[in-house]
Amino acid sequence: MDKLNIFSFQSSIGCQNNSDCGFLNICNEDKLCVHQDLTFGVVEIISYVLISIIVGLANVGGLGGGIVKVPILVILLNFSVKEATFLSYPILLGGVLSNAILLISQRHPRKDKPIIDFDLVLILVPTVLLGTVVGILMNVIISEIILTSVFMLFMCLVCVYLFMKARDIQQKQQEDKEEQDSSIQDNNEQNQNKLSKSTIQLVKQNSYLSEVDQKKIEQIDENCQKELGIQYYQVVSEDSQEQNSEEDSKGVSNKEKQKNKIENQLLAEFLEQEKKMLPLDKLFYLVLIFLVFTFIGISKGGKGFQSIFGIQKCDNLYYLLTALQLISSIIFMFFIYLQQKRLHEYKISINYQFDREDFYFSNYNFFILSLSGLAAGSITGMLGMGSGLIILPVLLSLGCHTRVCSSTSGFMYLFIGGTSIIYVLTEGILSYKMILFYAFLALIGGLLFSNILYYYVNKYNLQSIIIWIIFFITVLNLISMPYYIYVKSTQYGWDSLTKNQSFCD
Repeated sequence: MDKLNIFSFQSSIGCQNNSDCGFLNICNEDKLCVHQDLTFGVVEIISYVLISIIVGLANVGGLGGGIVKVPILVILLNFSVKEATFLSYPILLGGVLSNAILLISQRHPRKDKPIIDFDLVLILVPTVLLGTVVGILMNVIISEIILTSVFMLFMCLVCVYLFMKARDIQQKQQEDKEEQDSSIQDNNEQNQNKLSKSTIQLVKQNSYLSEVDQKKIEQIDENCQKELGIQYYQVVSEDSQEQNSEEDSKGVSNKEKQKNKIENQLLAEFLEQEKKMLPLDKLFYLVLIFLVFTFIGISKGGKGFQSIFGIQKCDNLYYLLTALQLISSIIFMFFIYLQQKRLHEYKISINYQFDREDFYFSNYNFFILSLSGLAAGSITGMLGMGSGLIILPVLLSLGCHTRVCSSTSGFMYLFIGGTSIIYVLTEGILSYKMILFYAFLALIGGLLFSNILYYYVNKYNLQSIIIWIIFFITVLNLISMPYYIYVKSTQYGWDSLTKNQSFCD
């Protein structure tokens, strides 16, 4: 097996021979420790299987494949944090591809429409893509100790929030279950009373009963009718008469009737459009935004291949195109804001029935979502994970349904993963073999294990399990990071964690 440096950036760890470099690392000709190419020992094979399993679990929780970064890539396979971050990008992409395949066909738990809220995706995408570009640049130039410190702080905050949210959702599910059981019990009692009444009526028709028995039955029948609430029918009759009287007094005009008919027709047409599995108009805008960002990124070029316009890294045109990505994001945000505002006003005009867990558009909610998208993209670009850990809590705080939140958050990774892969290819950071191999592991894991878990979550309505999965995997990442810092500082010294790298090198 060839022993190659699969990363284009310079290692910060010096060496004299292979024994100085640790597990799965070798000393190259420049006397620097570099990680080996793909190997298939016992530890590596176990790690590859675990990657597939954990990615499958992460998809259901609305996370990307980046959660395997610390426990698998760093601890078991002995990659550095920066190396693991770049390897997280193909794992992220493979995981979201499988997740997208599974989610596209799923339906909203309360309405007849897709479980992915494409309006939320439209709002998030421009700032998420911009944030991803910024985060990747920060990952290149920031020292490893700063990256790990930011990562640990971020994980601590998210752990606290997710624990409280999971506990609240579980409590709410328990209350809903008790209410449902109580409703079923009430229905059973009503059916039993109705059955008793029918039995008495049948007995009354028996000609062999004595007059005394008939009188006793009539008395029982009268008492039973009172218990069943015969007055209900009288109330209904009176309400019906009052309603007819009110309608006559109002004298609803033909104009108002025609208006209501048009509104009902428009609402029916809108609901029919909402049912579509793939809203082509929204998908068109999403693809357009992604292609614009991709074209600008490829136009800048990098170490992987030259710019199609002959632009050199870090020259004036390079920074000009980077600024153009910012301008493009702002322009897209403005037009999406106008589109979503008009859509919201139209829903109100046709008397659209908003669910209590629907996203309700407002200037404040739009601003919060856009800001969270920027933060999510930056965290994911810098750490190789974390987008879902920002977007999901924000969506939950805005009142979205748990499954809609996790599905929409998971679908968002498709654009983050695509942007990240474009960058590592442009800069020549990873070989095609590494990208395809790790993306394949995540794809298989997502299709197999996510499908199984989705089945049980949908069948038993275990919404809280989604949040608990995110919580426990977040804790695993958090407690793994101090161990990594200790091991690397002990083996290679603090210089290996504190050295910065120039972006233009």
